[in-house]
Amino acid sequence: KKEDYFFKQKTAYEIYQCDWSAAVCSSDLGPYDAIVCLQPSSPLRRAVHIVEAWDAFVAEGRDFLVSVTSIDPHYFHWALSRESGSWRMFFGERFLTVRQELPEVCRPNGAIKIARVEALRSAGNFFGDNLGAYVMPEDASVHVATSFDLSLCEVVLGDDG
Repeated sequence: KKEDYFFKQKTAYEIYQCDWSAAVCSSDLGPYDAIVCLQPSSPLRRAVHIVEAWDAFVAEGRDFLVSVTSIDPHYFHWALSRESGSWRMFFGERFLTVRQELPEVCRPNGAIKIARVEALRSAGNFFGDNLGAYVMPEDASVHVATSFDLSLCEVVLGDDG
């Protein structure tokens, strides 16, 4: 039922220190068949994003759904990696074409992760088979990992009032 919710709180340190997917999917979930992970490092996510992501997860019959943000294909188009002291095109020649012909690409933004408990137990992460994506705008998709990220959030929130 929509009004039945279960909340199991873990600190970021507890998540880092353990196999948290196994810990969260322990038997104490009782009658719940899905879990929603909302990381505190995504402070620009709004309630409407959570509701819309959940609705898409249910409507599409997904086992997993993660929030994503579109990225400029130029970032992976020219991606370089270092190997044995030399640099090379990370994707080889696969994406060496004009930008307008590149496919739409998104990155997981960490704001919302949803999974069916049994599928999460089986896969061990939120990126298993039958994965859906909920596209969020860039200005709601900042993942705070550095002081610059935090400053960026402050600017965005300051503009919202």
